[in-house]
Amino acid sequence: MRLVRGGRISESEMRVMLTEFGSHRPFFSIMLSVDNLLMDEAGELLEKSVLRTLGAIHFASALRLKTLAGRTNESRVVVTSDLELVNAWDEEGLVVNNPTNGVALEQIRNLSSG
Repeated sequence: MRLVRGGRISESEMRVMLTEFGSHRPFFSIMLSVDNLLMDEAGELLEKSVLRTLGAIHFASALRLKTLAGRTNESRVVVTSDLELVNAWDEEGLVVNNPTNGVALEQIRNLSSG
């Protein structure tokens, strides 16, 4: 909704993306505990990056998922329109889906079908 309120995507684009994500929920969903170690890792990221607090927690979570995925040879997709996170995740080699870049729906469909 924030992207719609900010004029970055239309309400119809948001509804289509949410429907698409919902139809592929098992592919895009995973549960991850936020524990003290994750919070410590996020704190370290705050000290050496331009990320804000919630962005650092989001980033630390993605790094943990990357480690877990590496053990199973699965890829993980992270979703954000925050350019600081997009840049940080790109540097880490994570697949980033940015709802504002014009190819997000195509990327979702390609990932879930391939």
